[in-house]
Amino acid sequence: MPLLDPKTWQPRPLSGPEYAVTEPATGDTLASATRASAADVGPAAEAARAAQAEWA
Repeated sequence: MPLLDPKTWQPRPLSGPEYAVTEPATGDTLASATRASAADVGPAAEAARAAQAEWA
């Protein structure tokens, strides 16, 4: 799936709380995002290590 396809990010890849991403000038909500939790760090580091071998 393409990176910008919303289906790529469902279900959300992180387990922390969701928060609103806002436009500072207007206060409008642009999107929602999920904060990483401590439990997300190990899997993220492993995924980065595995991916690095493909492009380095």
